[in-house]
Amino acid sequence: MENIGIFIRNERLKQNVSLRNLARETNITPSYISHVENGNIKTPSLEHVMKIFSALKVSPNYLVHFGYMKGDLDQHFIENELNRRSQKGEIQGLIKREINNFDRETLEATYMMITKYREIMMNMYRVNQQNERMPMTFVNDLLRFYQSEYASKS
Repeated sequence: MENIGIFIRNERLKQNVSLRNLARETNITPSYISHVENGNIKTPSLEHVMKIFSALKVSPNYLVHFGYMKGDLDQHFIENELNRRSQKGEIQGLIKREINNFDRETLEATYMMITKYREIMMNMYRVNQQNERMPMTFVNDLLRFYQSEYASKS
């Protein structure tokens, strides 16, 4: 059986995706991905593998191949999870494109609103059904994006 790190590197290179871009897309450090690709981390976590596979649009069947899941019962879960993560990426892209079109005043007002109500957003997302923190990562990404845009338009 092929090493998962070699498989990930081959898929990434086949798609012309840099290590940094994959790291940015998955919110995983470039160092971690490099360690996986070089075989220093032989069994990366399922969460990290799913993020990488989703970003590279790798079939969930490979999770079974590499021993992360067993059979058809898990297949439904895998497909739903990869689809959800893909939709999240599409939504993030749409919002970021809209933000790029904001004038300085709108950008500043929105940034101030997000900053001011961040705690409310955090509490709201903490109470979701699956108790995930992923939506907060998105809020934090938006705040960083706003900071960079606001600084460039100042």
